[in-house]
Amino acid sequence: MAQAKTICMVVLFLCLVAHFNVSLCETYTVGDEKGWSYDSSPWPLNKNFKAGDVLVFNYKPVEHNVVVVNEKGYDDCTVPPGSPTFITGKDSITLAKNYNYFISSIGKDCQYDMKMMVNAD
Repeated sequence: MAQAKTICMVVLFLCLVAHFNVSLCETYTVGDEKGWSYDSSPWPLNKNFKAGDVLVFNYKPVEHNVVVVNEKGYDDCTVPPGSPTFITGKDSITLAKNYNYFISSIGKDCQYDMKMMVNAD
């Protein structure tokens, strides 16, 4: 009986820890009221992102998109094979630990600075 009670207490504790960790994640709207647009690269400055935080990209879907790329894709404005591409105009993307790179691959969006790098601790 004591062993079952101990197991229940451990499970309850683990559930509380998991819930607490999830609740620490924050949701950010990229570009604030302006949304995902040209010259979005300065938006992350002075923000402290954590792995698990969610970025919401708001934009006109026929004009732009959001592509998760690697550093080379970000620097060169290219889309590596298999890169996740979002097209809804209201996309939520969870940040991974370390650097996260995003571009719009529509037309010359990326060349006109519609790209962003976010570092998540």
